[in-house]
Amino acid sequence: MLYSILAQAGPTVKTADSITSTYNIPTAILKCRPGTRFLILEMGVEYQGDMDFYNWLVAPDIALITGIYLTHTSFLGSLESVATEKSKILKLATVAVLNADDPLCLSLVHPQTHYFGFTSKANFARIHSSTITPNLNTFIDLEIGESRFPVTLPLLGSHFAINAAAAAAVATLLGCSPGLISSGLSEYHLPPHRLQPLRLPSGMLFLDDTYNASPQAAFASLDTLIFLARLLNKTPVFVFGQMNELGRYEEPAHTEIGEYIRKNDLRYLFAIGPATDHTITAAHVGHRYPNLAVLESDLRHFLRASHIVLFKSSRSWHMDQLVENLTKPNSSV
Repeated sequence: MLYSILAQAGPTVKTADSITSTYNIPTAILKCRPGTRFLILEMGVEYQGDMDFYNWLVAPDIALITGIYLTHTSFLGSLESVATEKSKILKLATVAVLNADDPLCLSLVHPQTHYFGFTSKANFARIHSSTITPNLNTFIDLEIGESRFPVTLPLLGSHFAINAAAAAAVATLLGCSPGLISSGLSEYHLPPHRLQPLRLPSGMLFLDDTYNASPQAAFASLDTLIFLARLLNKTPVFVFGQMNELGRYEEPAHTEIGEYIRKNDLRYLFAIGPATDHTITAAHVGHRYPNLAVLESDLRHFLRASHIVLFKSSRSWHMDQLVENLTKPNSSV
């Protein structure tokens, strides 16, 4: 999103998608030329010490933390360790941009901090409202400083609105106008498998969110599924693949997803991966499948035009292949 804005203001280089930061950051740096104006680096942490290496490579002008969630805790150990590792990005940064809706972000200290989010604590970039429209965009009422302006984001969900506010905050600090920010965000191109809406000839709607999965992302995607099912008068179906690399949080995280399914009265759950047994038990609905082939066969017999189907999974379960098979031309779905 930030690249979509800044590329309009001048030559911009960013890290590539789906490449480990250890290699991605040096590669992106080497792509810079004398005329490069902006360099955007994703500093994803997976192990303790990752951010120390990134700090050896780069002293950022602006450090952005979008949120601190349960990710890679099988390696980092705990949510507190995730926070400790991520917060190292602030050591050398001139300015910090942090998520005001995240309690762990609020606990971080930096002498020059700007906050974004939905709450009143967002003192720099505040989202007054975020609404999914029937044409599957997200409309955002955004305020930055003394400017308040609309943004139409070609994405689904309030969690994307948070990211848009984060990008807008950084772009504002770099001198971009509200018009440039709004234009850049509206022209953003969604990478594949990130809550990508797919309309089938039958009238069915798929939400392909198979790029990866964490508890926070799963809840956000479920909220979008529930909202769209009501908006479009369709029956929600959840196809769920195990969330990996959670360590000691694996059972409670999958259980919480099941409790959320039960609370929201979602009646159709198709699952894969042993940890989803906890989800099924807590949800009181659903079935776990031994492999994708059996799951695909059952979905072909079950799905109807009246359904809206969310596919959410960690990447190693290859659910993106399942979506591809079900959306092929001449597919029976």
